Amino acid sequence: MSEVTDKYFITTPRPGMTARHEDGSLFANAVLEMKGDRLPLPGVPYFSIVWYYSPGQHEEVETHTHDFDEIVGFMGSNPDDPWNLNGKIRMFLDGEWVEITKSTVMFIPAGVEHCPYIIEEVERPILHWSAAAAENYVANNKE
Repeated sequence: MSEVTDKYFITTPRPGMTARHEDGSLFANAVLEMKGDRLPLPGVPYFSIVWYYSPGQHEEVETHTHDFDEIVGFMGSNPDDPWNLNGKIRMFLDGEWVEITKSTVMFIPAGVEHCPYIIEEVERPILHWSAAAAENYVANNKE
C-alpha cells in the first residue's frame, strides 16, 4: 500500500460482521465499513456494505431513528436483470411495513423511525448498503 491508499482507502473487512444461522449456514457478511474511527479524516462519512445470502434477521437491529439523514439500499446480484432484487425484504419505515422486491435506494430523513428489516426470500445474494453524512453510525433506539 502507498501513503495515499493508507490514508484514503479501507480494504479490510468490517470487524466481527459475519453472521451465521444456528445450523452454521451463512446469513450475512459485512464486506466494508467506513466511519470516523476506521478512517480518521475530518468529515469522513459513514458507509457500510453487506451481502445477504439467505433469509433471516439481525436480532440487534431494532426500530430506531438518527439525528442525521441516511441513505439505504438493497440491490439484486443478477447482472442480466439488476433491477430484480431476486428476493424479498420486509422493512419497517415511518410507521408501516413495506415490501421490497426490486433493487431500491431510499432516503430516510433524520428523525424518521425505521427498522427492523427482515430478509424473507433470497434467490441470489442481495447487496445492502447504508450511508450518512455522519462520522459514526449512532442509532437512537425506540424506548
